[in-house]
Amino acid sequence: MRYYIKWMIVVLYIGLIYGTSGIARDILNGVKSVAGGGFSGLVNFLVVGLLMGFLIFARKQIWRFFQQAGLRTGSAAEGKRGVFGKASGLWLLGLVLVGYGTALVWLDVPEERVHLIQYGLLAFLIYRAWPDNMLLWKRHCLTFCLVFLAGVGDEWIQWLRPNRVGDMRDVLINAISGLLAQGILLLKSFCSDNENKRSSQSMP
Repeated sequence: MRYYIKWMIVVLYIGLIYGTSGIARDILNGVKSVAGGGFSGLVNFLVVGLLMGFLIFARKQIWRFFQQAGLRTGSAAEGKRGVFGKASGLWLLGLVLVGYGTALVWLDVPEERVHLIQYGLLAFLIYRAWPDNMLLWKRHCLTFCLVFLAGVGDEWIQWLRPNRVGDMRDVLINAISGLLAQGILLLKSFCSDNENKRSSQSMP
């Protein structure tokens, strides 16, 4: 997919967030009235579904990484690098899972957990819109900055609306949502980078 199409999708998605900010509360109230006491569980299910979707997206790189890192290599030095890489990957995966779990506990209001889905998906779309040859740290930093600015813009629009209230807490939640989503993308990049290094080292 061409990059300008990806950026068009990003712009349309942000426009959808901004355009529905005035009726988002009514939509959530309608869903809550239908779901009743199961609304909180429904939101948790969607958040876990988003996390699983990210993991499925990165499944090939993650699986190959842990599979190959667990194999014995020809030298002791290579073996140590494999063990270290596997431990680093496990730490990163653990941090992401703990981060999402902590967010679900910290956000005791179900409506706030919707931000994990909303801005996690935005982070994914923005990250995918950058050129593949962009430096990894720059790609993640720019993605976080754009997600943060989009969250600020969302709350500013809500502050202007008579039926909504802008809240700095929501800005923080939006930023954390984007950061958690990038954790999965970083794990994917980490696994791919280690796999490429192993492939280049095995070449004669």
